[in-house]
Amino acid sequence: MVAARAAGVPDIARDGRDRPLFDPADPEALTRAVACIAASPSMLPAMRWAARAHAGAWSWDGAVDELRSCYLDAMSTAREKQAA
Repeated sequence: MVAARAAGVPDIARDGRDRPLFDPADPEALTRAVACIAASPSMLPAMRWAARAHAGAWSWDGAVDELRSCYLDAMSTAREKQAA
């Protein structure tokens, strides 16, 4: 699988680690990305594993953990300002 380097895609899909990214304004870049995958099918299992491992950060559990951390940091900062 390949993905366009557009909008929020590069935040989720990491170029060369879990898939090649291409510039959506460059059709030749898409061709190169697909050709890269077609020429090296042996790298697909490693890319698939990297994508699955990275996807854990985008789970609901990961989102809740990140939100909780943000709230705790904000509460700590507020307490520090009140104490000063």
